[in-house]
Amino acid sequence: MIEIEVLIESVVNSMDVKPKNFIHGTPTEILNRLIEMGNSSERSKKFPLIALIHDIDQNIDGNTSYDVKLNIVIANATEPNYSSHQRLTKNIIPILQPLYESFLKSIDKSGYFVSRYTHPHTKVNRMYWGRSDNKQNKTTDYLDAIELQSLELKVKKNICTNNLN
Repeated sequence: MIEIEVLIESVVNSMDVKPKNFIHGTPTEILNRLIEMGNSSERSKKFPLIALIHDIDQNIDGNTSYDVKLNIVIANATEPNYSSHQRLTKNIIPILQPLYESFLKSIDKSGYFVSRYTHPHTKVNRMYWGRSDNKQNKTTDYLDAIELQSLELKVKKNICTNNLN
């Protein structure tokens, strides 16, 4: 059985509209990696990004597939003084939404999942992603994001590793 992180990275690599970055890990690991990238020559490769957030629920039984529920964040840098309307028109609609759509299409085209052409999840447009109750961003970057919460996929168990990107 191939780990879901490897499959999702392959899906991201095969997207028609590609992000500059793919990261998986706990929220703390992802934030720390972004801080590291900001302090290095990789700064220009940070955004837009797709992040697979750990922990990952996997319901495994004896069949030919297993179910996963994923939490995905698609994020891009933004300006701290943008209004919600500006965030929508300058970031979410032209940049994040095409990545979201391409990601879902790549899931279906990958052959790694039992194809249903619908993958239940909650989609949340996050203006100023990472903010806490006191309105401060938890990251060192100003970000807008689309979150896919509890994305349900049925993963095929017998996937040929030669097909991975």
